[in-house]
Amino acid sequence: MILVALSKRYLFPKMDLNKLHTLRFFKIVFSGFLFSLCLNAGAQTVLYTEDFEGTVGTTYTVSPAFDEDLVSASFLLEEQWMNGAVISTGDGPYFTGESGSKIIYAKEIAEVANAINGNEAQLTTNSIDITGYTNLDVSFLLASHFVAAPGLKLYEGPGETGASTAQDLMTVEYKIGSGSWTKLMEFTGRDCDDNNDDAGNLYQDTDLDGTASDECSNAAAAVGTTFKTFSDSFTNSGGTSLSVRFRFISDDFQEGYALDLVKVSAADNLPPVVQSIAPTGSPAANASSMNFLVTFDENASAVTDTDFTLTKTNTANGSIGTPTTSDGGTTWTVPITSITGDGSLRLDLNASTDIVDASGNGNGTNGSVAAFSSGTSHTVDLVAPTVTSIVRSNPTDASTNATSVTFRVTFSEDVSSITIADFAISGAGSGGTASLSGFSTITGSSVFDLTVSTLNTDGELDLDFSGSEDITDSNGNDFAQVISSEQTYTMSFAPSSVTMDITVFLEGAFNGATLNTTLNGSLPTAQPYSGSSFNNHSGTESATAPGTAVDWVLVELREAGSAAGALASTKVGSAAGFLMNDGSIKATDGTSNLTVSLSGNSGASFYVVIYHRNHLPIMSANAISESSGTYSIDFTSSSANTYQTTSALASLTGGKFAMIAGDADGDGDVDATDLTTWRNQNGDPFVYNSTNGDFNLDGAINAVDRNDFQQKNVTKTSQVPTT
Repeated sequence: MILVALSKRYLFPKMDLNKLHTLRFFKIVFSGFLFSLCLNAGAQTVLYTEDFEGTVGTTYTVSPAFDEDLVSASFLLEEQWMNGAVISTGDGPYFTGESGSKIIYAKEIAEVANAINGNEAQLTTNSIDITGYTNLDVSFLLASHFVAAPGLKLYEGPGETGASTAQDLMTVEYKIGSGSWTKLMEFTGRDCDDNNDDAGNLYQDTDLDGTASDECSNAAAAVGTTFKTFSDSFTNSGGTSLSVRFRFISDDFQEGYALDLVKVSAADNLPPVVQSIAPTGSPAANASSMNFLVTFDENASAVTDTDFTLTKTNTANGSIGTPTTSDGGTTWTVPITSITGDGSLRLDLNASTDIVDASGNGNGTNGSVAAFSSGTSHTVDLVAPTVTSIVRSNPTDASTNATSVTFRVTFSEDVSSITIADFAISGAGSGGTASLSGFSTITGSSVFDLTVSTLNTDGELDLDFSGSEDITDSNGNDFAQVISSEQTYTMSFAPSSVTMDITVFLEGAFNGATLNTTLNGSLPTAQPYSGSSFNNHSGTESATAPGTAVDWVLVELREAGSAAGALASTKVGSAAGFLMNDGSIKATDGTSNLTVSLSGNSGASFYVVIYHRNHLPIMSANAISESSGTYSIDFTSSSANTYQTTSALASLTGGKFAMIAGDADGDGDVDATDLTTWRNQNGDPFVYNSTNGDFNLDGAINAVDRNDFQQKNVTKTSQVPTT
C-alpha cells in the first residue's frame, strides 16, 4: 500500500507479531476476493500484481528514495505498518476497508509553479511482458483524506485558467515499449460547492480534461477514506512490454492518498499453449506400454487421441490411447500401447485441433493451439538380440586338422549376462575329448571369441548355444537363439598314408581301347624313378611285373592351397606302382590299389601328380580327398580333371585323354634334345632305361616313335608346377 500521510509528526504505532499475522491474513483474503471477482467478471490473465508485502523494490521503483527515519524536510517515500483495519493519525481522519502489513508512507509533496514534473512522488512498475495480449486493464485500491483546511484543492495544468495555489493531483500513466507515457486516469482535488471553505475532496477526472468539476455530482468518482477499486483499460497495438507509473503531488502535509493492490490484467484471447510433452516416470525401453505427460500453460479441454501423432524412428511403433486429466486440464496423460520394434517414439501435437481453454480460445476462435513437436522422445527396444554370424576365426580354412579352433560370434547388438557356459559344441569330438576352453570379448559387448580345444576326431564341428543360456540385451530382451549366418569346421586329421584309385593312359602305349603290354617281359623288378627329374623320389619299390602291366609309373601327392601353389616343394609323399593295360595304377602285387605313405602333411586333401619315364607328367586340377577311405581320380575321361586341361594332355580316340609322349630325357619338354636321343637310339636293340626313345612302348626304336610322337608333340611342355 502507498500512503500519502497527513504530517511528519504522526508516526504509526508499532504492532505486536500476533496482530501482524492476523492483519496479513485479512489482506490476503481480501486480495484473493478481488482477484476472484476479476476472473468471474470475464476470463482474465493477471500479468502483474503488487500488494507491497514483499521486498521493497522487487517489482517496482520509487522516487524520491525511501527515508524511513523521517528526517528530511523535502518530499520522500518510506515504509510503515498499517494499524489494524484502521489507519489513524491519533487526532484526525483515517483510512478503512483494508487491513494488512507494510505500506509506503509519503509526506510533504510540494507544488512547483503549477507543474507536475517538479517535486513529485513516483512509483513505477518494472517492465511487464504483454506479448500477445491486446486488451489490457490496470486496477488498484485508492483512498484519500485531509485533516483540516485547506483540504484537497483543484490543480489545473499549464495554460488553464483558475489555477489555485493549492494543488492536489494523482495521475496514472502507462508506456508500451520505448514509447511515450500516456495518461490513463487522473484524480484531482475539488471544492465542489465552490464556497471556498477549504473542505475539498479528491475526485476522479473521468474525462481527463484537467479538472474534476464535472465529477462532483458523480458519487462513483469520489475518493474517500475507505479504500475503493478503480480500473481502466487500454489497447496494446503489438508491443511486448509495459510499464505503469503513479505520480503524486500535494500542497500540504495534512492531506494524503493511499494506494494498494496494483494489478495489470489482460483479457484472455489466447488459445492454450503446450509447454512440454515428455514420458512420465522412467519407462523401460522394452515396455509394451507407457505414458506421455502433456503440459499446457492453462486448463485445456476437448483433448482427444486424434489431436496427437507419434513420430517414429527405425521400426518403433505404438498406438495412442485416450488422454485423461486429473487437474482440470493443465496436464494430460496420454497412454501409448501396443509398442513394438526398435527406435524411438515422440508424441507430437497436431496443428488445427479442437482443443480450447475455459474462455473458448482455440479451435479457430482466437486461433488454434499451436502444433508442438519438440517433446522428449521415448527409447524403444523390444527387439531381441540375434547372432548375425558365427565364423571361423582361427584357422579360417573350412577343413583343418588343428587340435584347437576358434569361432567368432557377432551379435546384432550389445548383450549382457554372457559367459562360456552359454555355449555348447556338437559334431566332431563333442562326445569325447573336445571341449570349450576359452571365451574372450573382442569388440564392446557384441563380438566374442569361443575356443574349442583337444580336438582329435574327424567330422563337422559346430558351435551351438546351451539350453540354459540367459543372454539378454541391455534392455532385458531375451536372446531367442536366432542365428543369421553360421560357419562350421570340417575336422580332418592328417593321415599317415592314403590309398589311391587312379586311372591314366599313356599316349604312346594306347592301342585304341587299352594300353599294349609289349614291354611286360622287359620290365625291371626295381622301379626306375629317382633323381631330380622325378622330384627326388626315394622309394625302393620292387617286384616282378604282373602279366597285364604296361610299365612302372610314379604317383606323387602335394598339399597346397591351390593348384598353382602345388610346387615340387609341397610334396608330402610318393610311391611307384604298375600301370595296367586298363589304365589303372596298382601296387606291386598288380591287384591292390597303390598306397602312398605321407610325411609332413597337415590335412587330408592333396593334388595328385603322375610321372612316366618318357611321357610328360600331369597333375590333378583340384585337390582330391578320400571317399570311403580311398582317393579316386580318372585322368582319361575328362580333361577337366587335369591341371591346365588340354595343354597338358594328348587327345585320343573315343573322347579319351592321355599323358603326352616324346620326352625321352624326362626334363619336362618335348624338344630337339629328345630328337637327338631318338636318333642315337634309332635301330638299336631295346634295352629298358637305356633306350627311352621307344615312345610307343613296342620294344623297337624306329621312325614311328619319331614321326608319330616326338615330331608331333615337339614344343609341348609339362604343366605341372615345379618351383
